[in-house]
Amino acid sequence: MTIAFTSLALTTVILRLLTRLRIVKNPGLDDILITIAMIFDIGLAVCTGVEVRHGMGRPIASLSSEDLLITFKSLYCSIIIYNVAMCFTKFSILVQYLRIFTTSKPFAIAVRLTMTAVALYEIWSIVSSIIFCWPIQAFWDHSIQNARCLSKEAVWFANAACNIFTDLAIAVIPIPVIGTLQLAKRTKIVLTIVFALGGFTCVVSILRIESLYAVSTAKDQTMHNGQTALWSMLEIQTGIMCSCLPTLKGLITKVMPQLFTSERQ
Repeated sequence: MTIAFTSLALTTVILRLLTRLRIVKNPGLDDILITIAMIFDIGLAVCTGVEVRHGMGRPIASLSSEDLLITFKSLYCSIIIYNVAMCFTKFSILVQYLRIFTTSKPFAIAVRLTMTAVALYEIWSIVSSIIFCWPIQAFWDHSIQNARCLSKEAVWFANAACNIFTDLAIAVIPIPVIGTLQLAKRTKIVLTIVFALGGFTCVVSILRIESLYAVSTAKDQTMHNGQTALWSMLEIQTGIMCSCLPTLKGLITKVMPQLFTSERQ
């Protein structure tokens, strides 16, 4: 499943870049941001693959000390990469909003306020994931004495709550503005559906919470971390795909022009 969704997300990014660079010839900062997010998502897939190979999904008692070390190092890297990928995905969507909806000043203010909230949250999530334990290596080397670590439950659930809140805000912000655009009713409906699909990312974020609770309270982390890793990857990949869908109108119009009337984009 992880390979399938990673490939699907990568395909949408490639189609987006093809549309922006070759068809509409209007690339922007949002395209750069989503490309960076995709690179980090691939990195997350690699880390998850390493975790699976060295013990994720198996009882911790059955793993060698070398496998444990590699698994927890990969987990440490994957948490940081997840937060960075999520940051670039959210900012790509918000920058894209500013490109698409240029006529509404209140909307632009709302987007910039959301950007500020996302920036503050992402700075915290990335920094807290880097220095989760002190010394840092105590995250994967449990033999270190007198190490200090943050509470998994507190940090992971606080981050999950902020993530859901910002996902919901990003999904809802453009919907009222679509009604003010000079577009055919059918196109407005299509746009509303496309942007509302961003709410699916919220659903994935909510489903991820249950797996977070299981792994944060479990004594056997390697046994219970598989679902969390899966939901984390799906969360980023659905965000990437939802970000790319609105940019593909130029490609769809070129391939199937009958689907759209000749309107101003």
